[in-house]
Formats: sequence, structure tokens, C-alpha cells
Amino acid sequence: GGTPVRPLESHTVGDILSLVAAAFFAVYSVLVKWLIPSEKSIRMPMFFGFTGVFSAVLCTPLLVALHYTGIEPMEDIPPRVVAYLTLNGLVGTVLSDLLWAKAIVLTSPLVVNLGMSLTIPLSCLADHLNPLSPEPRLQWDYLLGAALVFSSFFLVNCPGVCGGEEDGSEAG
Repeated sequence: GGTPVRPLESHTVGDILSLVAAAFFAVYSVLVKWLIPSEKSIRMPMFFGFTGVFSAVLCTPLLVALHYTGIEPMEDIPPRVVAYLTLNGLVGTVLSDLLWAKAIVLTSPLVVNLGMSLTIPLSCLADHLNPLSPEPRLQWDYLLGAALVFSSFFLVNCPGVCGGEEDGSEAG
């Protein structure tokens, strides 16, 4: 094996990478809204098609380098798994990304991403209510976090609550 990783270091690196990913996603969300002011100004499937082409062209050399350096070796993937991954990519990723981008164009990055953040507490609640789920444990800190996520989503969507106009625009 390799050098053992101490738990604190592995959590710190993961936390830093999560924050960096969240920052990039926030920038990406705002840029989508800024560069695509209306849904008529761009065809979303073409936009995500080009995004996929650029990702494939730019990321494939990185994956090959990771494989040959031994950092992330690629293994033979059974055809059935490739089929499931392809189906998941088409339905789970392409469709959700198209709907996400359309929602950003129609509303705002803040509302859409707060709405997406509701999936975590709702998923945990569904696990808790599912009688077949193994020992659901909802602790007080989880419940507090879920309450904050829900309240922030509803406060952002209530016009006039935080000093905005009734139509949701800034006073000016």
C-alpha cells in the first residue's frame, strides 16, 4: 500500500474540495443567468451539448494521465454497468441539467439552488418515513439544519419579506 492518511487530513482536504466545488458551482449558476438573460436567447440542448464536448475534450487527457500515473486506475467495466451509467447520464444528468438551467433563466440562481438544496432534507425524511429503511436516526442537529434550509427557501420566495418590492425586484 501507500502512505496511510490520517483522518483529520482526509476530512480537511475533502472539506476544502467541497467548498471549492460549491464556489465554482455558484459562479457557474450566476454566469448562466447573466449570459442567458432569456430562454429565447439560446437553445439549452445545444448549450449543454457544447458543455459536454468541451468537458470530454478537456477531461479525457486528465483521466488518461491519472490512469497512467496510478492515481486513479481505470478498470474494465462490464457492458451492463456501462448501459446503466449511460441511462443515468441521459435521464439523471441531461434532463436534470436542462430543467435546472431553464429554472435559472426563469427565476434566479439563488431560488433554484436553494430549491435543489431541499433534496437532501426531503430524502432523509423519506428514509425516516420508509418502514423498510434501516434504523433512521434524525438527530437534533440534522433537524435544525433542515429547518434552516426550509425556512431560507420560503423566505427567499416570499415577496416583500426582506425589503423587496412585491414583484421581487429591487427598489430603485
